[in-house]
Amino acid sequence: MKTKITMIVGLALTAILAHSDVHGTYRWDQRGSIEGRTYTVRREIKIEKNGSAILTTALRGSAPNNINAAKVVFGNLIVDVIASGPGAHTGQWSEDRNRLRVQLTSFRAGNRQSTVNTTLVFEKRGREMTATTQDRGIYGRESLRFDVGNNWFEDAATDRDWEGTYSVELFSPDPNEHYSIVRTLKLNRGGDAELRSEYTRKRPVESNRAREYYGSLLGNIAERRAVTHQGAWSIERNRAKVVFDRLEPNRMSVRSEFEFERTGAELRATRSDRRNYGTAEMRLGKNRRVQIYASGGWNGSGGGSQPTILGRYYETFKSPSGREVVRLIELRDNAEALVQTYPSKGTFTATVADVQALGTVLLYFDRFKSVDHEGTWNRSGNTITINLERIGNDRVRSTLVLRETGNVLSLVVQSEQEYGKQKGTYIKK
Repeated sequence: MKTKITMIVGLALTAILAHSDVHGTYRWDQRGSIEGRTYTVRREIKIEKNGSAILTTALRGSAPNNINAAKVVFGNLIVDVIASGPGAHTGQWSEDRNRLRVQLTSFRAGNRQSTVNTTLVFEKRGREMTATTQDRGIYGRESLRFDVGNNWFEDAATDRDWEGTYSVELFSPDPNEHYSIVRTLKLNRGGDAELRSEYTRKRPVESNRAREYYGSLLGNIAERRAVTHQGAWSIERNRAKVVFDRLEPNRMSVRSEFEFERTGAELRATRSDRRNYGTAEMRLGKNRRVQIYASGGWNGSGGGSQPTILGRYYETFKSPSGREVVRLIELRDNAEALVQTYPSKGTFTATVADVQALGTVLLYFDRFKSVDHEGTWNRSGNTITINLERIGNDRVRSTLVLRETGNVLSLVVQSEQEYGKQKGTYIKK
């Protein structure tokens, strides 16, 4: 059966590209008819005064069932948009006479992030801004064209959404040393910030492992019981950037920088100062305390270390298209984790239904025989939390929470975007 593809393009250009006011937001609603149904993709490019550029692609309405036909019309980018939601290319722009050159270097859709290198060149043609150079594999065969529109892309949270007190308790990485470090972060109205670190139960023993886990400030904490790092915070691109520059009580000049993302009532550091604060995970709860246990460390009770659960756990899933997919969870020493997904036999081309059931990691089968999603894990009682960060060179964030019983890990919750709606029970082998 042949697929009939027609293009319907609607433009209402109201922006004139001029040397003095090239910055602004330009929009194009691209419509394509696939197998008798019309689909709409919104393209929007934001040219900012500081030289940065953001090009977003979003699907409006239902998704095409015929992905190959959609790629012809809208470009390969549509696959990521269908699977993960609106996609954003970011980079820099420059102007030369009547041409606007946009160099895009990174891409993000949902939790999926990758490095790219693609160039767009636009010319001013009357009231239109039309791409004369573009990667048609990425953006489709139709030249990109834009009209001016409202700022749709940026929807940053307000400062008030971030204000508050967040805390985490980090239990000793040494199984026979029964203490913990409580870190409390305050993001105050007006932009002031402070991070207090205090030990509980007993004075920390400054072993090499403890210094690596807690950072060089462990000595200050052990000596004074508590220290407070003071500084300022701000919101940039929907993340909190916190810069500390003085350490109380003696106003020592100690600089540390953090960047946090917010998920519900938790903050999670995406960038931190490992020299001063170590390798311990910085995940803090708002108005409640997150508890994090180091692999092989003290379990918070009167006993010793957590029972070892290191090893490999397997589960096999059947996709809606009838293919079997194996998923392996490996918990390694040093709190490292791997979630590996691969077809039980041969190669696998995922359908839309397969992706909905088993997640967008299936889309990597066109690049890898097995998809290795790497990150870290921590344990609280019999609950295992896995925070995944990367697939190959792509930054793909995802979380799985499992309950451990003997040699079995039972899934409690997972990021459905990357891992779908099917839950499983993983057996240690």
